[in-house]
Amino acid sequence: MDKRYKLNKQKCSICGKTVKKILTKSKEFNNYDFIKTEQGDVICKDCERKYHIISDHQYRGYGYKYSTEPRFTAMDRQSTLTFGVEIEVAGNIKNIQKIDSIAGLECSIGYDTSVEGAMFELSYAPGTYYWYLYESKLQAICSLLQKDPWTKDSDTIGTHIHVGNIDAKLVRAYLQIEDEQNPLFWRIIRIIAERYLNEYCAPRFSKSHHDAISYSRWGTLEFRFFKGTYDFNKIMNRMKFLKQLVENASADGINWKNFKRETKKWMIEVAKNNKNLSEDDIKVIERTLKGETIILPLSEEVKKKIIDKNINSDYSDDDEDEEENEEEREDW
Repeated sequence: MDKRYKLNKQKCSICGKTVKKILTKSKEFNNYDFIKTEQGDVICKDCERKYHIISDHQYRGYGYKYSTEPRFTAMDRQSTLTFGVEIEVAGNIKNIQKIDSIAGLECSIGYDTSVEGAMFELSYAPGTYYWYLYESKLQAICSLLQKDPWTKDSDTIGTHIHVGNIDAKLVRAYLQIEDEQNPLFWRIIRIIAERYLNEYCAPRFSKSHHDAISYSRWGTLEFRFFKGTYDFNKIMNRMKFLKQLVENASADGINWKNFKRETKKWMIEVAKNNKNLSEDDIKVIERTLKGETIILPLSEEVKKKIIDKNINSDYSDDDEDEEENEEEREDW
């Protein structure tokens, strides 16, 4: 090659392809383009076009999609609850190609503008607990995310879980009744969720899909209050907790005392393992699970109003335009 030219060869950190850039003294032009991340890693133009790791994210999908039939196993009945998991990822994902190939059609790789970094979000369509545990690739994906050198912990991310195959509006009403008559309700949720609730996860029941517990356009209840995690076991334990929460909710509120022993044990462990919590927080969980929480019972008339209001409500009009704009983007 002419000495006036310098050939710069590097390997793409995602796919491993060799990419090169020819440099001259007067100008630079690309024989095969690549971009560098903040960490100094190289991304070829094909991976950048596909995954949008550095530049525009508009072509990636967004959020939970009830786009396929729920995944059931031989151990499930048709009445079994289904779950849809959304894992927000802070920082970036170096193993994105491997995750993409493993996930296949069971999980879409989307984006979320509220998270720090490249705004990745992995969104699952509905499946039962046993499907996630035994048949899905969630464990392998979580393992890759935990080991990935580009991902990081951040207060900007959450793990959202949709619960389906339920009367979502009615269950939401039951949870709101618990909130109205149990002064400690959101404190209990914060302890189990391991995060402070914010504008994307507000401790309320309104028409916004940014509520910590919201009724989604897919007919599911979306629980947005969990701290972000890439830990498979933690996600599975959260599913079991939500199963107990939903199944023990009624017009009288939540029967915490009726939760299964393993879920109670997990809830207490979560409280004890959080160094930011006090002894009083742990006692709140223990008293709640014994049925000793102070309840201010609502009248039957007030309960009926809450139930009627929820049953007659639709998906949030406040966020409909935002959702429609996001749906117009190309899904994977």
